[in-house]
Amino acid sequence: MTIRADLRFYLLANVAIAAVVGTRVYVTHAAQKAARPYLVIHMIDGGHIHDLDGGGGYAFPRLQINCVADDSLDVETLSDVLREQMQGFVGRWDATEVGVALLDGETDLLGNPHDAGESGIQVIAHDYIVGHEESVTAPTA
Repeated sequence: MTIRADLRFYLLANVAIAAVVGTRVYVTHAAQKAARPYLVIHMIDGGHIHDLDGGGGYAFPRLQINCVADDSLDVETLSDVLREQMQGFVGRWDATEVGVALLDGETDLLGNPHDAGESGIQVIAHDYIVGHEESVTAPTA
């Protein structure tokens, strides 16, 4: 699995997160007309570490998780729950051994309405730097 899939697995299995979003945790984009609130995971940067022999076996990718809800109170609640479950996390996300997950920034965004009857959706984007082990393949000559 990939780190995004493993993070999704962790978020779906997390009782506090699931209490707010149920199974609505998506990678890259949400399902069209998905019920809110929900989370969307994006890879911003792979953050792979290298040495003179190639891959270093560790990475610090930047992962963005968008908290999406209908109003500011719901999105702030989801954002707080996400931060409480992610900030400083050390452990396993399914197959990924996480050294640490650090919240590097968060920002308010205005989501686009799904149709003409909506005024817009509320989005808070979290950026996490996640240190984790990764497999390394020896380069061929």
